[in-house]
Amino acid sequence: MGEMAARFAGRVAPAFLAAAVALAAATIARAEVPTGVFTYTIHNDQFGDVGVYTNVVRRDGASITVENRTEITIKWLFVTVFTFSATSTAIWRDGRLVRYDGFTDDDGRKFAVSARADGEKFVIEGTGGRFVGPAEVFPHNPWNKAILGAGAIMSPKSGKLFPVKVSGGGAEDVEIAGEIAETVTYRIDTDRRTWVWYGRDDVPVKFVMERKRGRELLTFTLQKAD
Repeated sequence: MGEMAARFAGRVAPAFLAAAVALAAATIARAEVPTGVFTYTIHNDQFGDVGVYTNVVRRDGASITVENRTEITIKWLFVTVFTFSATSTAIWRDGRLVRYDGFTDDDGRKFAVSARADGEKFVIEGTGGRFVGPAEVFPHNPWNKAILGAGAIMSPKSGKLFPVKVSGGGAEDVEIAGEIAETVTYRIDTDRRTWVWYGRDDVPVKFVMERKRGRELLTFTLQKAD
């Protein structure tokens, strides 16, 4: 049925005020990482709730393992017109991504990414080709506030690397499950834009992600943290 672009009515979310975050990056990277199972509902304004996004974060000795799963199903008049599923496993050590393996099925089109740290480089083998990036690569998943200090953002689908610009950093109260949460908001610009609301424990309680630049907004809202 083609790309989701044919199904979605894209709307650009409001931009946040720009602010420097470079001085905080090193502190963020060393911060204690919240662990557990974090489950998000995926919502689109036109189609309603369309899927589930889960991050399983666990500490294994000196390492942090993050398992991500994304499931999206779009229906029109009770007929499934689009499906998307993705799984990945990322291993972090001393605040650095050292291994990443992911698989994506984008409405029948399949993509795989395998990446490893190699000295001061990060080497990626993906469907999009071979890429070599800096040590501070971060996948496009805002599970950890250290993404604000990333040297480059990696596409979990193709493995391509994109420069990153972060703005925002202002306090904002947002309603989550009928309760008001105190958050700090940021905008992350790569090949797309992502707006993230981090709670007091540095867990993202909400984020809005563009599938493509300027359109196809998906809102991820934390429903459960175990």
